[in-house]
Amino acid sequence: MFHTSTQRAHWLFDSEAALAERRRKNHATHVAQMQVGAPRPPALGAARTVDYTIVGVVPGATASLPSILMEICPLVTSTAMSTQALEVVDPLGPLLTVEEEREVVALRCEKLQRLCRAFTPALPDSVIGTATAYLQRYYLSNTVMGLPPDDVAHLCVFAACKTEEANISLAGLASLLPDPPAAVAFIKRQELALLSELRFQLTVHSPFRPLRGLLADARDDLLNGDGTVPVLEAVWAGVADAARHRLLWYLLSDAPLLFPPSQLALAALLHACDGAGADAEPYLRTLARRGPQGKSAAQFRERARAVEQAAGRSFFIPVPTGRAEVGHGLSRRYRC
Repeated sequence: MFHTSTQRAHWLFDSEAALAERRRKNHATHVAQMQVGAPRPPALGAARTVDYTIVGVVPGATASLPSILMEICPLVTSTAMSTQALEVVDPLGPLLTVEEEREVVALRCEKLQRLCRAFTPALPDSVIGTATAYLQRYYLSNTVMGLPPDDVAHLCVFAACKTEEANISLAGLASLLPDPPAAVAFIKRQELALLSELRFQLTVHSPFRPLRGLLADARDDLLNGDGTVPVLEAVWAGVADAARHRLLWYLLSDAPLLFPPSQLALAALLHACDGAGADAEPYLRTLARRGPQGKSAAQFRERARAVEQAAGRSFFIPVPTGRAEVGHGLSRRYRC
């Protein structure tokens, strides 16, 4: 039952403000630990091999920059070091902001979905929902500036396959990745650490199951646009497919961290009905009659609108002034 689950108790936030505050505190903690002179926090049980380096240079003196540092931080040149007093060399470049970290996570969630569809046959939606939840939960207490987010996403897919009992071998997953031997080694080394970061709370109530229930329940109550004829089979198939794709879109946003899966499913269904020209009001009235007293069709519609708005706001992240490296540019610049 969702109402007694760890997901509701620990991974569902009361408001967008509470979720933003959780991310802000997490980001501040990791940035403080990554400041010059402080040890970098281990990510998933293994610290990054390159740490921040303090380089003291006497003004006017020359200092050679190690070749390895030049490869990691090409923005710092030996000329700059020989002509200016340099107190700190940051080999990883400027740190990401909270908003940029959110975007990196969203990009990895989208890549995770594409990886799940690359299997033959494609992995079930339950695996996509669980893997995405693992990735989002992990980054509520970690940073994308730790281990490469791509590797963490692959690890989340493998863990989700185990949780959802999808018969996928580690070798089969690695065969779809650029460097199979490295992927296998990473997953074997970090799997237990990931589960620990998730507090071993592995059961995920994804919205795909309640969507199937709503689709089966609503079939006879949904009407065509004229309000008289039940939806045609072709229209109904389009509604089901559109609702599923809407849920996949929700999974890229903060909506799963803010709304129960049943509300996500209803919002996806209503969005699909509106797009197909099917009248969902009779079904909403049916839900209102079945539900707790005081609930109305308008309240269901308003809750679905709140889901849509929260999901939409997740994709309109303000870009800090002067920082043009967003989206895939962030992936290239920060190796994440």
